[in-house]
Amino acid sequence: MRNHPARVAAFHILCAFLVSFPGTTLLHAQIFGSDFAGTEEFAGLQIISAARPAGLAGAYGALAEGTNSIGINPAGLARESGQQFSGSVRLHPDMANAGQVAYSRPFETFGKGGRLALSASYLDYGTISGRDENNRPLGDIKPFSFYPALTYAKAQTERFRWGASLKGMLENPGEFDGAHKALGAGVDAGLQYRVARNLGLGTSVVNAGFKLRRHSEGETAGSGLLPGMFRAGAFFHPQGMEKMSVDVDAEVPFHEPAALDVGCEYRVIPEWDLRAGTRWDYNDVHNLLGTLGATQGVEEGGSALKASAGTTLRAGRANADYAVQWWQDLGFVHAITLSWRIR
Repeated sequence: MRNHPARVAAFHILCAFLVSFPGTTLLHAQIFGSDFAGTEEFAGLQIISAARPAGLAGAYGALAEGTNSIGINPAGLARESGQQFSGSVRLHPDMANAGQVAYSRPFETFGKGGRLALSASYLDYGTISGRDENNRPLGDIKPFSFYPALTYAKAQTERFRWGASLKGMLENPGEFDGAHKALGAGVDAGLQYRVARNLGLGTSVVNAGFKLRRHSEGETAGSGLLPGMFRAGAFFHPQGMEKMSVDVDAEVPFHEPAALDVGCEYRVIPEWDLRAGTRWDYNDVHNLLGTLGATQGVEEGGSALKASAGTTLRAGRANADYAVQWWQDLGFVHAITLSWRIR
């Protein structure tokens, strides 16, 4: 592996796929037989550690709120009040874990209704045993990723909010000959609009940017573009059921098949919420139609994320969110978020 840095980089990207949040990498195409080719660059950007959007399978663009909105729709940061700390961890069965910490506060230098947040997320792949082409051990490597971000959002009116994030990227594929700590930079931008009391819309572009430094001396693959995505969604409170929201997001990745996230959230009591969601991409829909006989054949593949569920418990200024997701060929992934509002 010391003589084959490209192989280590490929394995690094494979790990990134296995723990990705909705939206996948090139390895998704290779493993599941899709004809779509994506970008391999900084796949960890697609992992959202916050438990509330995880419980909704990503159907969170219009509903996004507070620091949970970072990485999905930064406009939602303006829906928060006071100073707030939050921490999230995402646990995977392959021992590769992710997480995020964030701090937000009012920031009215540019007018009333502004908020600023500092955050940092990470992806720890654990220890990987390196071997050469003859299967001889070469020692262990410990790849990891780190993504700091600065987010600003403003409530322009009671109904309209906008926000943007500046993001940095550091990925270390491990300590071996020819390896580089890759660097990148990008932006997120988003809008939210409350059409009526029971209807809200949201749209965002995330991970628009470029790789600034490659992963290894021998790197030849990869476009250098980040795994960007356009997202548009809505939430709706059914008539007479104000405690329930139905949430839908359409995801259009720049390099992957489009997908639809659908979720539902219900406030049982003021201190307790329940939620669930599912995600379907282009291949899932094609497979369903093929099974029903409406189209010819069934494709391999589809979204790895099939179902999710979650809950929120509140106690004064403290929130505890939990989510569990079921991923095809990976199993159950768990996410926990703890947050505290100072005032």
